[in-house]
Amino acid sequence: MDFIYIISMLGLVLKSMHFTHRTEQFLPFIYGISTVMGLFSIAVFTVLFIDMAQGIADSIKCLARPNQVCQVTCKNYIKT
Repeated sequence: MDFIYIISMLGLVLKSMHFTHRTEQFLPFIYGISTVMGLFSIAVFTVLFIDMAQGIADSIKCLARPNQVCQVTCKNYIKT
């Protein structure tokens, strides 16, 4: 995901070097690319937030019931 984001950012810089503010294609291109990159950033933030929330919930669940088999968090980090 980060690789795609970096390549799209470099593509934006490379393509915008060929435009000036007087070019007709400049504004639609910049608005379109910034919208796509903004939506991509929101999607990445959402995935990271959900993953973090699931990890915290799994840790709390493991601490509350030590004999219960939990997911990755308990097996790797919490020794009971």
